[in-house]
Amino acid sequence: MVTHEFIHPEEIRFQLDADTIRRVRNRLSRLQLPKWADYYINESIIDGEQWSVTATYADGTVIESGGSNDYPPRFGTVRNLFKPVQQQFLKD
Repeated sequence: MVTHEFIHPEEIRFQLDADTIRRVRNRLSRLQLPKWADYYINESIIDGEQWSVTATYADGTVIESGGSNDYPPRFGTVRNLFKPVQQQFLKD
């Protein structure tokens, strides 16, 4: 499930093929989400970007992290995973 409250407040659900699911899982596992801090902040920037990530694993474990103008290592991987979804939002 992907949501983007500023563009589309409703939930968007879509089906992924098995190969895409495998690639996404591999990329997410390399991010080591359980090691991320609860919150990242760069207090020297007054205006910028806020973000949050919530991951729910099959065993029920939930990992939540967020930030304001500061990011965990390899955060670009998260952005890249969701670029196709973001592009679809912007087309609609």
